[in-house]
Amino acid sequence: DGAISFGPQHEMGLGFRMATPLIVNGGSGRILGSHGGKDEVGNWGRPGNWWNYSGTDKGRHSGILAVAAMNNQRKVWSHARDYGFLALNPTGPPPDAKDVPSVPFTIPIDQSLQMKFGLLLHSGAHPIESHAVAERIEAELQSWKATATSDSTR
Repeated sequence: DGAISFGPQHEMGLGFRMATPLIVNGGSGRILGSHGGKDEVGNWGRPGNWWNYSGTDKGRHSGILAVAAMNNQRKVWSHARDYGFLALNPTGPPPDAKDVPSVPFTIPIDQSLQMKFGLLLHSGAHPIESHAVAERIEAELQSWKATATSDSTR
């Protein structure tokens, strides 16, 4: 019935939790960001295009590479936590973000917010090359076009 306004919200967006052996605190995990950030201190509150949260469990390197399409209507920042949580958040960085100011935004009643993300759940003997894989996912996101569906075809 009206516009929707967003202010900074820490736990909003595309979020996930890691298995305990893969977290940074008390586990074998690392959080790498497209901007060069490492772990919570180098990623929390910072904008980017991808983050790879991964670690080793039972001899296998496993994790999640999360990519936000560069042509999304809103840039995302990471709510990255060493205790195993990561969210790609489009609401605008929190007031104490490291690199950019927090700016609330509103979606007018006649518009929508559409975001594209890619997730790669990976596991293998060796870590993935985050940059190279993220570029391939980004290429797929750029070519993907949403199609409208009616309620009767869902």
